[in-house]
Amino acid sequence: MHTPDVRQLKICQAKGIPIDFDSIILDFGCGDGHRVYQLRDMGYRYVHGFDRGVFMDRMRSVEVRKKEDLEWFRFSNTGTLPYLDESFDLIISDQVFEHVTDQTTAFCEQYRILRPGGVCVHVMPAKWRAIIEPHIHVPLGGFEPFKQYAWYYLWALLGIRSRYQKGKSVREVAQWNLRYSRESLKYLSCRQYGKLFSTIPFHHSWEELRYMQTSYKPHIQRLGNVAARFPILVSLIRTFKERALFLQK
Repeated sequence: MHTPDVRQLKICQAKGIPIDFDSIILDFGCGDGHRVYQLRDMGYRYVHGFDRGVFMDRMRSVEVRKKEDLEWFRFSNTGTLPYLDESFDLIISDQVFEHVTDQTTAFCEQYRILRPGGVCVHVMPAKWRAIIEPHIHVPLGGFEPFKQYAWYYLWALLGIRSRYQKGKSVREVAQWNLRYSRESLKYLSCRQYGKLFSTIPFHHSWEELRYMQTSYKPHIQRLGNVAARFPILVSLIRTFKERALFLQK
């Protein structure tokens, strides 16, 4: 049994940023809460989870181990994070920011609640990985110019369905995809992130190489070692596969 693959911690360690068992950590977009439990089981005492309010009922009824654990979790649909200024040492996420439609507000809020010197490490898919949008399987379906009913109707007519849409009519699928894409899909390029962080005083860098080199999977480590010698590979991975965004206040 391997140690949980929380490479956000390893990236901090590799950059000389101490995250110890008393550090206050936020899992942004915590979903079912499993990462919060992973970190607490590893010995980190002060780990919290945040997600949109739509997840509240599920968390209450199914996912927490015991009722008292609910105090670790907070929910909001307003865009404002329900925490005091300068509350956290580390904020992490994994495959979340492609679902954050107002990313400027999200990053401004994270800057607000981080302590001076605090960091964020966000793992997110590359923009061009979504040429065929992985949540709805529609080509280009997550990109702004294609978020149109006619586009989703065409692909639904051609039989494209996610596993949750089997048996639904063409019209139902098109309507669902249109609503989902507009409310829950937002892919930004690295250039767009650079422009965004020119307005928020984070120091930012892309850490895909460290992310690969700290994997528990030997083949990913080997790929990282090769990429260290051929930087073009890092650029290709960042463009077409996955990104690791590091921010420091």
